[in-house]
This record gives sequence, C-alpha cells and structure tokens, in this order.
Amino acid sequence: MFASRDGLSAPRSLGKIVRRDGMGPTSWHVLRRIGMARGRAWTGPRTLHLMPLQFLCNHACPMCNLQELDPRDLRSEVDKEQSGGLTVEEYERLFDDMLPGLRTVSLFGGGEPLAYKGIERLLASIKKRGWKGSVITNGALLRPALAESMVRSGWEHLRISLHAGDAATYRVVHARDNFGRTMQNLEHWNRLRNDLHGGSRRRPRLTLHNVVQRENLAGIEAIFEVAERLECDELSFTLIIPYEPRQELTPGELEFARACLAACTRASAIPVVTDPVLQPVAAIPAVELDGDSEIPNAPEGEDLEESFRPARACTVGYDYAVVSAFGDVTPCCYSDEILGNIRERSFREVWHGTAYHEFRNRLANGEFAPYCASNRCAIAEVLKY
Repeated sequence: MFASRDGLSAPRSLGKIVRRDGMGPTSWHVLRRIGMARGRAWTGPRTLHLMPLQFLCNHACPMCNLQELDPRDLRSEVDKEQSGGLTVEEYERLFDDMLPGLRTVSLFGGGEPLAYKGIERLLASIKKRGWKGSVITNGALLRPALAESMVRSGWEHLRISLHAGDAATYRVVHARDNFGRTMQNLEHWNRLRNDLHGGSRRRPRLTLHNVVQRENLAGIEAIFEVAERLECDELSFTLIIPYEPRQELTPGELEFARACLAACTRASAIPVVTDPVLQPVAAIPAVELDGDSEIPNAPEGEDLEESFRPARACTVGYDYAVVSAFGDVTPCCYSDEILGNIRERSFREVWHGTAYHEFRNRLANGEFAPYCASNRCAIAEVLKY
C-alpha cells in the first residue's frame, strides 16, 4: 500500500484516488492525521499563510512590534521589501508547485497586505485555483474596486483589525486619522456582499478583530456597536502583548476589560471569540488531557470536520505553512525557524525536507520552542506535557 516518495512513506494509490474520486475536507483531514501518526506528511498543508508585506504599513499602531524598531531600520527593511520581496509571478509559481490538500490561503503580515503592489492579481490567482481566501487588513485600503473584485470572485473571509469604535480613539491606537475612510470601505463591502450574495453560502464572512489595550478600554462597547451596524459574522478580542512594561494592563484594568466584554457579549447576537486571558476565570472550561481529548477550537474560517486537534500534539507541521515576503518558509506565524526558501528550492522540496521532518519530530516529542510560550500560543498553553 505504501511507496517511498522523496524518501517518505506515502500511499501509492493516492494520486489515482484523487484523480478518480476527488477528496473532500474530511478525507484530507483523516489522511493528514494518519500520516501524522506515522510521522510522515503525506499531503500538503491545509492552510497556507502568505506575508506579502512584513514591514510596509499605512498605519503605525503603538502596540505593533514594528514600532519598536529604530525608524531608520524600519525604513531600510521597507526599502528591501519593496525592491526584493516576492513578485506576483513568484507567488504563482509557488501556487503551481503546491502539494495536494491545500484548502485555504490566508494573507496577513506585520505590514498591510492590501498595500502590496500586485494585490489584485494575487487575490485573483488564489481564487482561480479554487482555494478559499482570507485576508487580515486594517481596511483603510479596501478601495471600492478592489472590494467589488473580491466579493464577485467569492472571496470567503475578511478580517479587519479595528482597535477603536470612534474616531478619537482610532487616532490614538492606529496613529492615523483613517476611521471615516475605513467605515466607508466596510459599509461598501457589506452592501456588496448583501447585494451580490445575500444569504447564500458565497456571502463573504466579516470579522472585526480588536487588540484590547489601555487606550481603548473605555471603547469596547463602541466596537460592538460598529460590528452590529456592519452585520459582522464574528468579533474577536485579544489582549495586547506588551513590548514595553508600560503597555501591560494593571489587574484592575484587566478585570474591567473582562467584565465589559462579558456584559457586551451577553447583550450581542454576534458570536464573540476572546483570548482566554480576557475571559472570567469561571468561564474558561477545564480541559481534560487524556489520550482521547480534543480541542474544538477551529482556525478562523475552517469547517467543523477539520477543527479537531489531538490533545497530545501540535499539528502545525502538517496543517500549516507560512511564506514570508522574501520566500522563507516557517511552520507557523509565531515561529522564527526558517525551514527553507522557495527561491532556493520548490515548496514541495522544503515541505518534505530534513528541516521540516526534524521540526515535526520535535513536536511529536512535546518539545515546544521558546517562541510558543513567549507569543502565548493557545496550543502550547493547553498541551502541557
């Protein structure tokens, strides 16, 4: 049943089965988990995260790690990115080389994805290949023409980083006066998705994401009001990761945030996802870490049948991959481990390479990297070995 391919065990008949019958999400999920149990990546990742821009951003949010860089160093990195970052043609070669099993392509970055010069062609190329599309953006550059192109193509998910529900707070936490423009863009997006897709399954999902910090604590209720006006499908809140001690919330401020979020969530019809640290202690369910336990927290935009995670292992080495603006491949968005570069080797070679294999073995042995804890990864927090 099994044959060696690229030095790894894989089902010999997989290609014939896919060509003959196709494979649904559940089948790919099962195949990944069987391969994981054998320590082999039989398929490609389910989700590919692209970071077309890591430094160039039209905002300067104080809580963003980019603002911790020396301005001259940041300018230098932006210049390198603009002159030497991946081109649309290189992204298309990556797509052509992609292993079977990919379902979702997500665009995000330290920078603003919609500021990428070839963004319209890149988004169209993703949809042309039949993959689901997700983008994380601050929304200020979501021009009407771009929005219409995305909605007409069936783009699945738009997540807006919105850290204030009013113009005054927005100027403080985004360091730009783009609140009015962003609201206009999002209202236009909502009209488009309602007019073109109504209540059909092709209607793109809209999520507002808010980083809770001292400067926007008093405006949590306003975020809920904006979300209701835009008919959002989801609201998500995470606590600021303090790059400086002054950014850390006091115990009193944290309790205020928890109470306000709890009250607004109860009063809202919009589903709300919150960082566990922002939930009242009594609201956080206990997790039994026996051999049969699973964590029913699906990555954003994924279907239920693909959402379950074995309770004794992190699955990022099988489910995800991240490609930087310069072609570096890392296993997740928190990782600083470069496992290969698509300008030097094909993605297929990187995915099946020695570095990726060793990374998967470490996780199978419960060896989390320091960056897992420093970035408060939920998987590392729950999977205590």
